[in-house]
Amino acid sequence: TKLGQGTKVGQGEDCPSPSSPGAAAVSDALEHPDGSLQLLQARGRDGRRAPAGNLSFPGDRLLATGRHEKAMVLADGLELYFLSAVPVFSPNGEEAYIALIHEGRREVRLGMASRTLFCRQPGGEAKAMTMFNKGVMPVEGMQDVEIIIVWHCPWAAEDRDRTCHDVVLTESDDPVAPVVGLVQACQNQSLSEVTQNYEMAACVRNLWTLSDPTHLYESGILMLPQWLEYNLMHGVDHFFFYTVTGTTPIMMEVIKPYILAGLGTHIHLELPVPFMELEKINFLRWHQVQFWIANDCLYRAKHRARWLMPTMDVDEYLRPTDGQDVLKFSMPALADNLSASLSPTNASAAFVDLTRVVFRYAMDPLQQLEVSSPHKASPEGGDYESTVVRPGVKDLPKYLIRPEASNHLFVHWPLDWANGTAAKSTPIDRAVVHHYRTANAADTVILDDTLAGHADLIFRRLEDRFRSPWPEVAAKLLASGGV
Repeated sequence: TKLGQGTKVGQGEDCPSPSSPGAAAVSDALEHPDGSLQLLQARGRDGRRAPAGNLSFPGDRLLATGRHEKAMVLADGLELYFLSAVPVFSPNGEEAYIALIHEGRREVRLGMASRTLFCRQPGGEAKAMTMFNKGVMPVEGMQDVEIIIVWHCPWAAEDRDRTCHDVVLTESDDPVAPVVGLVQACQNQSLSEVTQNYEMAACVRNLWTLSDPTHLYESGILMLPQWLEYNLMHGVDHFFFYTVTGTTPIMMEVIKPYILAGLGTHIHLELPVPFMELEKINFLRWHQVQFWIANDCLYRAKHRARWLMPTMDVDEYLRPTDGQDVLKFSMPALADNLSASLSPTNASAAFVDLTRVVFRYAMDPLQQLEVSSPHKASPEGGDYESTVVRPGVKDLPKYLIRPEASNHLFVHWPLDWANGTAAKSTPIDRAVVHHYRTANAADTVILDDTLAGHADLIFRRLEDRFRSPWPEVAAKLLASGGV
């Protein structure tokens, strides 16, 4: 299969990732489902860090693999880099299109703003594509952020049962117009049926590894299992797990029991060279990887999930603040209530945004869970992104979204949503997100132990899931060298 003039997007056996140490580790873990933690421990004994290679996940829970190699070149020399393509079909057949996800260079956005790209099926009639992201970020101080671009290519509803869809791109609707390139949109049909309806799903992006090995409290790998259990407790019934080029193989070890239990599906994205270079050049532009995952996940969740958490990180915990029992609340019910009651009340919600409140990390992650930390920052302190990453930028919430109501996402809010729907802003006396994001004791002097009661419950769930007490699991993950 090809994307552009050499990119592969596929599923499982049709488009296997190249062999690599990472893929071998994953394969070994799957073949020995009871031995994954022992495998981790063995890796730790020899003192070598497990290499992060191109991951594959053999088996029936791999939804799709995206691999980019070459650009498409338009007549005027403008280069297009399509990253992934997702087939979208509604159950009633009224909505049928291929979502083409493209990296977000400014020159592409500006170059395509006044013209149209066309698509067709092989031998079919060319149709105009709809482009999302013709403008800049609507927030002062963030206009330089380059956001992923999305195109919709109209498609035939009767083709919904195909595993792969060949999308031919041209610069006009002339039947003899030169072909710009071919995009192939493939995914595992058994995992993409719209009959699989979830009340709430969550997108889980690739995790960071420690830049300072002494700061274990910052480890995304140690945060992930407890975050998954918390969300399962409160009504999330499916996870879209994303890995990318360079993802530590240890992440695969962590998510394996959830995938094998049918609680998640896996999407692997091979990063094109421009993305790998951007990591070294520009921190903000490299965030396009996160934008890519959010938008790819949005389209994979359409007509499959009623609500979606597209960008909630593993250090962020949603909870109600309106007097509900925080041990028993339902996230889908909370989203429904917020959607129905918040202004404007005469429009259905496209999304509900949520204020983040900064908490101190659980400083001993081998013995403590994040929810155990009661140390909260004052509202005047701002959050990490507002004060550190982008000085002067305020109000960077996270959000819950109805996938059918949006077409284009940023990390902190959607950028396009359907007519007749509205954004609903949640006051902090209804719900907030705990953001465990600082080690600064001086800035986290307010005590709030609302979520501390979850600790024993999550400990027990983790022990059941991994067949060992959490301190042992955490120690083995640490010994693997991949946290």
